[in-house]
Amino acid sequence: MQPKACVFINPLKRIFFVSVIAGFILSISIGPVQAARNQSLAAAINPLGLGAVQQSRLFAADAEALDEFGWSVAISGNTAIVGARNEDPDYGGGPLASAGAAYIFVRSGAAWIQEAKLVPKDAQPGDTFGVSVAIDGNTVVIGATGSDVDDEDNAGAAYVFVRQGITWTQKAKLVASDPSKDDGFGVSVAIDGMTVAVGADGKDQLPLFDTGAAYVFLFRGNSWDQKAKLISPDLSIGGYFGSSVALSGGRLVVGATEANPTGQRGPGAAYVFKGRGNSWQLETKLAAQDGRNGDFFGHAVAISNSTIVVGALFKDADLGFGRITNTGAAYVFESESEGWKQQSLLVPRDAGAFDQFGQSVAVEANKIVVGSDGKTTGGYLEAGAAYVFVRQAKEWSQQTKVIADYVYKGDSFGQSVAISGDKVIVGANGRDPNSQVQAGEAFVYQLVPMQLPETGFAPGKLTSLAIQPPAKAYADLGELWLEIPSLGVKTTIVGVQQGGSGWDTSWLWDQAGYLEGTAFPTWEGNTGIAGHVFLPNGEPGPFAALQRMRFGGQVIIHAWGQKYLYEVRDVSRVRPEDLSVLAHETHDWVTLITCLDFDQSTGKFPWRTVVRAVLVGVEEE
Repeated sequence: MQPKACVFINPLKRIFFVSVIAGFILSISIGPVQAARNQSLAAAINPLGLGAVQQSRLFAADAEALDEFGWSVAISGNTAIVGARNEDPDYGGGPLASAGAAYIFVRSGAAWIQEAKLVPKDAQPGDTFGVSVAIDGNTVVIGATGSDVDDEDNAGAAYVFVRQGITWTQKAKLVASDPSKDDGFGVSVAIDGMTVAVGADGKDQLPLFDTGAAYVFLFRGNSWDQKAKLISPDLSIGGYFGSSVALSGGRLVVGATEANPTGQRGPGAAYVFKGRGNSWQLETKLAAQDGRNGDFFGHAVAISNSTIVVGALFKDADLGFGRITNTGAAYVFESESEGWKQQSLLVPRDAGAFDQFGQSVAVEANKIVVGSDGKTTGGYLEAGAAYVFVRQAKEWSQQTKVIADYVYKGDSFGQSVAISGDKVIVGANGRDPNSQVQAGEAFVYQLVPMQLPETGFAPGKLTSLAIQPPAKAYADLGELWLEIPSLGVKTTIVGVQQGGSGWDTSWLWDQAGYLEGTAFPTWEGNTGIAGHVFLPNGEPGPFAALQRMRFGGQVIIHAWGQKYLYEVRDVSRVRPEDLSVLAHETHDWVTLITCLDFDQSTGKFPWRTVVRAVLVGVEEE
């Protein structure tokens, strides 16, 4: 395998993205006019959009090529676990090929530090320990589908480790009471308190093959004991019941990617069981209202209180202009008085073919995270992305699209996702840290409320401005300056860092501020640039006449001896909380932002003027 090359726009520019925001009420059946109305409604009921700020980029201290670190992730409070199913651990007698490992990281301030590397006591080549991971407090469960049990090849196992102080100790090896060859036991794991669930999607119920099963273990005294074996009520060849599992509050959700009551491969399903200990009863079967064979509904499942999310990564979603092959989808079910009902169908607004949205899902309270590891970013296949949705009343709105800080083909960012509080972790098993091909990485983000920057002071009045603190100093971007010929604007571009609720542009004066966290100026994506409408001395700022811009108008960024020529495509006014204007673009866009309509009664600007322009040419100075 050859190392993946970096993307170049010109000799000075590499594709480089960080978190961007896309506030948007989701519906796959509405037209653009209704979507715009819904978006306005979202702005009215949601005072701040939700953004994702990268906290840490995680990779193994001993990363090696093809480890696939990030294949699985889980997070609980300030502890995260990342599986590397193809890691080659060495106990002193040489590396054990693809035996696998899992890594524990703990939060230290804003950083996440590797605390431990976990490997089982009986590791053997090909175990793929780390293919699945789950965490609850100080206890983790790790799946190893390649583990041999009672001379049954690849029957599979799951291991329980417990932390005492800063030491992690293996406490149990969980195996099925009826292990068989190629069961795939450990393909999925979940933990909730003293209960563990393990999926075995390759389990046979002869004469049917690969029907699958799920096993429930309970901790009593000093041991973990199997209390139940669950099978699909719709036994079908290749149903793969157990492909995914999720536990919460006495409920167990089990995904079966190709379940079909006819006995043949089908669209998939998810089954909800209710119980405790050794008594688990089927509560309901979840299926997509628009399910089709091959959707892989049930590939990923998650549960939080009365909300269940099910991923269908091969769904051919229809956004109103025909089906899009394997774009994927995620389905939200809510528990109501009459039972579990499908509430929402989630598809991102930039859905494309082979995105595999729904590859991974996570839910907590009113937030859902969905991985899309096949997403094409910057023209690079399978670079991947993750999306954050928030519930407002009974509607789910897409708040944030998260992309890796730089992208390559085959990164698979979004292969795995997890959420705990305001922290999100995303696995990217195809990444190449330190030039180690496909060693894999994971990223931790903090979800924060954000608004478009405030870029104006009271017109005609002198405003006292505090001294700019060093922590908020603007970055010197070198030979970068902005020109808007029709407005007579010529001004330097500086970097404004992304902070708690957005960007503080107070000290820009007559400079333009590049909003860090959006695409770097002149790079592919969507570059946010803010400028004052009125200065602290009450006089007009460089963007005072921005609302006069019209379609076809010219915006120029001068950079490193070249002129990047942009043409205006849209001039609009939006609310400060409408972060959709900073949504990622696949081409080179610039979004200019300033304040609008000062309100004397509040001393605030209730609107923002937004001018969006796309690159149409590059010339030498």
